[in-house]
Amino acid sequence: MSYRVTRYVAGMTTQSVIPFPERDYTNLGDVAQANLRAALARRQVPQEAVASLLGLSQQAVSDRLRGRVKLTVDDLGRLADLLGLEPAELLVRHQGLEPRTR
Repeated sequence: MSYRVTRYVAGMTTQSVIPFPERDYTNLGDVAQANLRAALARRQVPQEAVASLLGLSQQAVSDRLRGRVKLTVDDLGRLADLLGLEPAELLVRHQGLEPRTR
């Protein structure tokens, strides 16, 4: 499945066909949670370290990473720093990355 985009720039018309991804996420929060879980696992960062950084309990961190509680923008910024990433990198949909079902 794809969709067609028509652009009008300086009196010129261009058209592009952009494919839909096979899987989509319901929102960027799901994307960020999936990316965070993957990055924390790859770097073997324990939830206790994340809890200490965010000033939360381990259970509160678990709730955020599982999507039971929404991550804040401040949480994303601190976690990106911890992981050596730019916050925007946590919001990119990666092909093949599966969202967690709730």
